[in-house]
Amino acid sequence: MDRDDLDELSKCERRALLVWRLCEGMRISTAEAARLLDVTRLSARRFLNTIGRVVPIYLDDSTNPPRWRRVRE
Repeated sequence: MDRDDLDELSKCERRALLVWRLCEGMRISTAEAARLLDVTRLSARRFLNTIGRVVPIYLDDSTNPPRWRRVRE
């Protein structure tokens, strides 16, 4: 999905896309998530922390930059 396609998505659709991508195994930094969601890094981090209460994701700080990823069993 390129930038033009993202511009046509609503805020809710952008969030759903991010959750879907994470569930599919994508690893994403907070800054990358902020660009996808079109919000600040702080807002993206808050969103990711919130969905992490329901969706099994975590911030893997063993990478540089740290990346959000799905918890593997």
